[in-house]
Amino acid sequence: MAQVTKLQTVNTWIEDGVGVVQINYPEKRNTLGWQVHHDMLKVLDEYKEDKRVACVLLYGNEKYFSSGWAIDILETTGGDERQAFSDIALKLMITVYDYPKPTVCAVAGMCPGYALDVANFCDITIASKNAAFGNSQVKYGLNPMTHPMFRKMNIQRAKRLIFTGDPMGPEEAFRVGLVDELTEVGQLFSTSMALARQIAERGSELAVNLKEMCLRVPNMDHIGATYYETRFTNDLLARDSFKKLAADGVRRIKEKRSKAVERLGKL
Repeated sequence: MAQVTKLQTVNTWIEDGVGVVQINYPEKRNTLGWQVHHDMLKVLDEYKEDKRVACVLLYGNEKYFSSGWAIDILETTGGDERQAFSDIALKLMITVYDYPKPTVCAVAGMCPGYALDVANFCDITIASKNAAFGNSQVKYGLNPMTHPMFRKMNIQRAKRLIFTGDPMGPEEAFRVGLVDELTEVGQLFSTSMALARQIAERGSELAVNLKEMCLRVPNMDHIGATYYETRFTNDLLARDSFKKLAADGVRRIKEKRSKAVERLGKL
């Protein structure tokens, strides 16, 4: 078992190339307040430079991920203090959205408002069958972060979430693309960790390069993207990691254990 580091509101550990960020603030149902932001940003910043980490997993527990934005802070602050809280939330969102390594978010329970925003900023979202998702900011006169929703799901379906603020169940979230995989209640962490391990299998160097490609290519025109990705291929061909992985791949093909089909039917 990996050694767990406990901050005030976050538990963190590295296991099999996966850097886990577990929100642990049960007295406020993992509400994203000041300290949770500070702790998450600290860990995410450390994982960026840690070559042991090839994938990051955000998690709460098997009952809930987070209850979202700390409404009590908005009620009791104003002026510069409220702006400072908005600024640190923006920093967390941008950090996750443009993170240089693949990110997986594991969601259980009701995932409202800002908690849903954070989940959507991750590359992949896995949900327990006890999960639900809603843009509840709308019910308080605020707006959700629509950009990541529009990239994950049909815009027309996203508008219903945005305009009503009403929650969506796990099966519908999976159907429309807001969620990438559903898991049985109580199996969220094990399922999410298994996927994160698969992403991390080939190490941090390749994971960082693949993530960079995924971040930039969608914003290019089709010809520019093809040139960019071809040059990416040429760069990877020159790396030692390619030589090692290719040699292992050829060996396994000769042994009739091709990597290409090792998990066929399990996706």
